[in-house]
Amino acid sequence: GLFLSNELPALRSIRGIDDALDPLAVADYLVFGYVDFFDKSRTPFRGVHALPPAACLIDSDGTQRISRHRAFSDLLRPVSGLTPATAPEAFREAMSAAVEERLDADRALIPLSGGLDSTSIAAAAAKACRSGRARSKLKAYTGLRSGDDVEAQFARSVASRLQLSHELFMPERDSLLATPMPSWYPVTQFFANGGGERSRRLYADADVVLY
Repeated sequence: GLFLSNELPALRSIRGIDDALDPLAVADYLVFGYVDFFDKSRTPFRGVHALPPAACLIDSDGTQRISRHRAFSDLLRPVSGLTPATAPEAFREAMSAAVEERLDADRALIPLSGGLDSTSIAAAAAKACRSGRARSKLKAYTGLRSGDDVEAQFARSVASRLQLSHELFMPERDSLLATPMPSWYPVTQFFANGGGERSRRLYADADVVLY
């Protein structure tokens, strides 16, 4: 039979579903931090498969096929006149504009690892709010893998420098088995989303989440 859900626990509760761990998915997660690093249809479980982003599943007379209705390349637009000297500033302006566009909300949540990606988004959001170009109240959070996770130090430094409200917490131990991991989730978001009541409260209190 064919069973569909946007939650792994719901599928695992169905009798007959093969929910044994997929060794390749576990290996990818341990090496790369993602269960679907090479195969976007992969989940942590051998008998459960994910629908890739921008795709639809078509079932006809018991036969299924996947059709892509959009690709990332569809979003790309050529930019003329860029040089190695002007490209960094052009990128900064484009990214800042994209962040500001998503801050048309009362409360914005920023998953913060202290790495380049989340730090850049947090800095752009903080600057937009300080300048009055955005109205959101910002809050950052960091889900930690362990008590001595080095990300705590980096994320705390970034939040302090940007004067952001910041919360640290540890995930629940069974987050890997209980939480689905879409292909666009960084590792910190995956762990935080399985972080129990504190992470659910953070997400519930936010109008928009900036990944």
